[in-house]
Amino acid sequence: MESAGKNTNQLDVRGNQLISASHWGIFHPIVQDGRVVDVQPFEKDSAPSKNLKKLVKLQTSSNRILHPYVRKEYLEKGPASSEKRGKDEWIQVTWDEALDLVAGEIKRIYKNFGPAAMFGRSYGWKSSGLVHSAHTLQQRLLNLCGGFVECANSYSTGAIATILPYVTGSSDPKSTAWPNILKHSERIVFWGCDPLVTGDIDWITTLHRARQYLGQLKSSSIKTYSINPVRPESSKFLENDWIAPKPGTDTSLMLALMHELIAAGMENKSFLDKYTFGFDELKNYILGSTDGVEKNAEWAEKETGIQASVIRNLAQDLATHRTMLMIGWGPQRARYGEQFPWMTYALACVLGQIGLPGGGIGSNYHYSDGGVPVRKGIQPRGISSRVAPVWPYKKPEEFSQKIPVASFVDCFLNPGKVIDFNGKKVKYPEVKMVMWTGGNPFSHQPETN
Repeated sequence: MESAGKNTNQLDVRGNQLISASHWGIFHPIVQDGRVVDVQPFEKDSAPSKNLKKLVKLQTSSNRILHPYVRKEYLEKGPASSEKRGKDEWIQVTWDEALDLVAGEIKRIYKNFGPAAMFGRSYGWKSSGLVHSAHTLQQRLLNLCGGFVECANSYSTGAIATILPYVTGSSDPKSTAWPNILKHSERIVFWGCDPLVTGDIDWITTLHRARQYLGQLKSSSIKTYSINPVRPESSKFLENDWIAPKPGTDTSLMLALMHELIAAGMENKSFLDKYTFGFDELKNYILGSTDGVEKNAEWAEKETGIQASVIRNLAQDLATHRTMLMIGWGPQRARYGEQFPWMTYALACVLGQIGLPGGGIGSNYHYSDGGVPVRKGIQPRGISSRVAPVWPYKKPEEFSQKIPVASFVDCFLNPGKVIDFNGKKVKYPEVKMVMWTGGNPFSHQPETN
């Protein structure tokens, strides 16, 4: 039923059967004259995102490119044109013309050079589903053509997803559920994570169910810490103890915490002996036996800017209470980023509470409703990008079919170069064509210049 006084072309949200989803949550679009004029959050969303309203403005944003454009020199000379790249003018063409141009170039590249010359990547978050995902459909197309050069890893988890399989056997181990934590945990450390902010989005879509558990945590007797150079919103909300090490010194702080535990005889020897390998080597390093530098609280104070007394008190508090370490991904997005997740798991092992109710460590509490109990049921799958080729190309010449995502510029500029990547030698292919769909490499790629 439409409410009185409203435009008859506009749907009343109370009777609105339209529903859609985004990374910020599920919503009802309010449509008037064929255009979305408003969005209303799904009624079962625990904490609707403020960003949902901004979806309306995307339709008329001045940043949108509404038509295909091609460089003038390319239209005149074809793929051999390069003199005016970066300073050429753009000519608007029809969609049919644009599709014909792209299809012709795909055919030319595969015919003359093969799959090793096609780089196919999409790193966009615009599509929240898998059926119409730009990433999936583009790579499905290129696989049908015979294959392409892919990217390994991601900007988000470049270090943690690479190192953790060697440490834990999984790149993202499952975390203890929030009800268990609220019942059994006595101390929680939010280390380099801010779930109140990053939990606003999801890989697919979200009902923001983790938000209610943060509210319950605030009203509980559980003491929490936030370790972060900048005070996170979650820390302000929880009104917890904020410890601010210098950026990039988290590993030094963890070494000092373990030093204090070892010096006090508080390391969990039975856990370390039964469930870990290599602790003696780490212990020798922490105590300075290998390099003459004892990684004690005084040493860490100079490295991190955190007072030695604060470090000692923190070590004592975590070891004498049921403790959950919740780590984020920010600290591993830096040079030597693998050290942070590696060392946090080492610290959790020294504390020896992994597997105990409410104790241990988790690396996914800050996204996608991490820690929320998972419901059982069938989950629909999206269309697959893995398909057999329809063009009869031979196996590509010797080259790496996967390159590190953060190295694609280096690959383009240095074909044939051999690099070290994750314990192996990777040889760059000679890329002749780049197809990038649904994303913007200039907003993701490090060292853009």
